[in-house]
Amino acid sequence: MNVVSQIKEKARAKHRRVVLPEGTEPRMIQATGKLLTEGIASVTLLGDRKDIERLGKEHHVDLGKAELIDPVQSPDYKSFVSEFMEIRKAKGITEADAKKAMASPLFFGAMLVRHDRADASVSGSVNTTGDVLRAAIQVIGLKQGITTVSSSFIMTIPKFRDTTDKVFMFGDCAVIPNPTV
Repeated sequence: MNVVSQIKEKARAKHRRVVLPEGTEPRMIQATGKLLTEGIASVTLLGDRKDIERLGKEHHVDLGKAELIDPVQSPDYKSFVSEFMEIRKAKGITEADAKKAMASPLFFGAMLVRHDRADASVSGSVNTTGDVLRAAIQVIGLKQGITTVSSSFIMTIPKFRDTTDKVFMFGDCAVIPNPTV
């Protein structure tokens, strides 16, 4: 069993909720179908509901068991704006900036994690690593004593040399391109 299969099995056993802020991106729709069909996790997709539903139909993905949230239309939007203003008050955030941030699926998704309404947020297919991390750091924050953020990702290559489904893990490719020991 390769590392990806092991991760899937562990996720399936824990059955957690993942929020996908890039809910109007076709790959996220396809990922939702796979996560739901394989019972790996519950899914919350963020974005315009009509766009998400249209993409689900286009890609033949049943989104009936997914939670769909348009951040600005959500009943949580106003309270998230107020909370974000409180979190960022030392930085001098304005109400207009807080509204703009919470209208962003990245920030709204991070707020869902902060409130334990999602166990993880996965994005970066259309947003930059910097934008993804900025939302997470500003909303969720870092554990006390942690000053460095790191990143990694796993790729499975269907055919690599003489191997099928070759798994590669890449570390610090976008966050710390030249890490020290």
